[in-house]
Amino acid sequence: MYPPSDCNSVERELYNYLTGRGKNYTMDVYKVIPDPIDKFLIAYVFELGNTRKEAGEALGLSKTTIWNRLKQVRIILSKHFGSI
Repeated sequence: MYPPSDCNSVERELYNYLTGRGKNYTMDVYKVIPDPIDKFLIAYVFELGNTRKEAGEALGLSKTTIWNRLKQVRIILSKHFGSI
């Protein structure tokens, strides 16, 4: 069984998960991060492509706070998954 040639990245990740292929999945990233605000930042900034400024406005946090939180997220993820 093979995925269709026109599948997108989400469909390919789901296929690999269901067939047991691959090792790092998006859900693994979210399991490693305990804070829901940090999970929101990962989705809002990295997956949806919004700016850090927009994330700060959405959460009511300063640019410095957003920058520090994303820095900590990168540190945590690099410990678990290697370089990001």
